[in-house]
Formats: sequence, structure tokens, C-alpha cells
Amino acid sequence: MTDRRADPHSACWKWLLVVPMILMALSPALCATVSAQSEEDLFSGVTTLVAPYSKNSPVSVDGVITGGEFDSNVTWTTPDTDISISLLHDNDSLYVGISGASWSWVAFGISSDSATTMGFVLIANIGTVFEVEEGLVTNVSDNMVFQPVTGQGAVREFEYSSSGGNTTAELQLALVTSVWSLEPGVVYPTVVATNRTAPTGIPTGVSGDQVHFMGSYLLRQGDSVKNVNELLNGNINPIPSLIAVGILSIGIVAIFIEFVVRRQKQ
Repeated sequence: MTDRRADPHSACWKWLLVVPMILMALSPALCATVSAQSEEDLFSGVTTLVAPYSKNSPVSVDGVITGGEFDSNVTWTTPDTDISISLLHDNDSLYVGISGASWSWVAFGISSDSATTMGFVLIANIGTVFEVEEGLVTNVSDNMVFQPVTGQGAVREFEYSSSGGNTTAELQLALVTSVWSLEPGVVYPTVVATNRTAPTGIPTGVSGDQVHFMGSYLLRQGDSVKNVNELLNGNINPIPSLIAVGILSIGIVAIFIEFVVRRQKQ
């Protein structure tokens, strides 16, 4: 009768191949954090603006940001002009709050096709009042020129106010337009550009240090603002994940050794 027992040396080599493959497959899953980036290098490792979800938006588009309208924990402030940007959505509209020491203009752009085409909303001082226009960029770069927007526009409501040297603007933007289609659970390439000293008027383009490449993420219903914001912006401590990988590695090696010893005793 033929001896069909497995060759322990053959089994050993099989496990030596399997164990690294298992570790390679599991380690990224345990250690990975969500990064706000697109295929474009311009958006690699950038800050992500989180838009919390609210079934009934608390934002009253009146040009005055009051407590409870936007979450201060996910408000971002430009490092060069100290202008704050806040987002919120209700699965139909994206609400944008902008506030800071009197500024000349702010450009807010989002792309839903990996930054090939980006739609912009431009809020600018036109002499004695602020107005809003929309622009389109077909080649996102460090130097962008706006083109006219045709088709369904994004702006549903816009109001602003100026007081004590500060200017505040609020917008309600459609999530589905001719230049973007946004949905929760996706990081979208985003550009925020600001200027406090430019002459009055709608800018024809943006370039240089005034341009901030970012990401935007619309939270899904039930998402934790704090947890998602930490994940997207890389504030999660990797040590617990590395410990988990180490424990898993020890366990797999122990199983492997026990398996080989048992096979050799047969």
C-alpha cells in the first residue's frame, strides 16, 4: 500500500510562501489610513475639508454665520489670509460658509472627475458690493484661467455681510451640476484660492501662493465627524495597528511551527 503521507519538507516550503503572502495582504488593511488625494500630484497628501451631514440643514443663507450653523471642528483657515471655510450638506445641497478680515475675493472649486475639469464659485468685491459668479477650469494646475460655465449652474443662494472689518459669505450649491456631480463617501479634489489685496472685480484666474490644493469629503449619514476628520487628515496613531500586525505575525509563525512539528512526528 502506497504511503500517502505529506512530505513535511514540502509542506514547510508551502507555508514559508503562504505566511508572507498573508502578512502582505493583511498588513496594509491594518495599517492604512485614508489619504485625501487624487491621481494628480497636486492633490497628494493634502488637507481635506469635511462636510458634515444634516438632514435638515441649520444654515440660513443670510450672510451671517451663527452658532450651530457650521461645525467649528472641521473649519479650515487659509494660512496666508486667515479666511475660514466651512462646509455642510443635506444630500441635495452643499452649504459653504466663508469668513475673515475684509477680503477682495475667494474662489472655491471642486472636481468630480479626478481634477480633469473643475467648477469654481467666485465671490468677489465689485466696487461697493460682493457678487458671485461661476467659472470652469479644464486643466487644473498651479496657474488656472477661468472659462464661462454653460448648462446647469451650481449657485442656488448667496448672501454676504460686512461688519467691523470682516466679510462673511454664505452659499447654497447644488450637488449635481453641469460641471460636477457630488455624493457622500468620496474625496473630491478641491481648490480654495483667496486674496485680500487684489483690485476689486471677479478674477480671471488664480495662480501662485494664493492657490491651496485640498480635498472635500461629504460625510455619509451616521459618520462620526471627529473620526472621519482624523482619518482623512492623517491624525490616527499607527502604533496600535503595528502592534496588531506584530501579534498576528507571531500567531501565524506559531501555527506554522506547530504544523511542521506535528507533520514530522507522523
